Amino acid sequence: MTARYIDSLRNQRISGFQWQDPEDESDRKMFRDILEYGFQVIGVDAGQDSPDFAYSVGLYLNFLHPEILIMGMSSVACFEAISQIAREAAAGKVASVGDTRSDLFEVQRSVRFVPVDKARYYDYLGYAAWFYRSLFYLPPKLECKFPVLQVLWPDRNLVYPDDPRCDENVCRVQTLVPMPRQYRD
Repeated sequence: MTARYIDSLRNQRISGFQWQDPEDESDRKMFRDILEYGFQVIGVDAGQDSPDFAYSVGLYLNFLHPEILIMGMSSVACFEAISQIAREAAAGKVASVGDTRSDLFEVQRSVRFVPVDKARYYDYLGYAAWFYRSLFYLPPKLECKFPVLQVLWPDRNLVYPDDPRCDENVCRVQTLVPMPRQYRD
């Protein structure tokens, strides 16, 4: 293994970050990937009340780039998109809230980057929340100190889920996006 990002063990670029003690072999593999590639992609299969989704761990640590979450896409598509973002982050390009681009997926459709509500980190970003737990502050309220951007994709009519005209199914599979009033239960 060539640990290209070994400096993140010794010279943290994030004030207060501390590596966690690995609890099992999957934690050790995640740490190796973060040290070798700069990040790891965690894929989560659809559950009864949630869609397929994937997110990164390590982009913030190694590149000061927000972690990335993609919902409702295949794990292969998510991995490829997050890997592309990671390569760009390694070269110094950082995605920001409101950025749009159309080169992340096979279908050339514009996507937009939106912030993830920090109150939802533990619901969907469990491994990332565990990895960055030294950046969580408790008093007076739980506050997360690492950024996450969701890659938001539109429906067939190019309407995004935060617009009430968006297809209801597209809204449902991107659950972290604040739902338009008409779709809320």
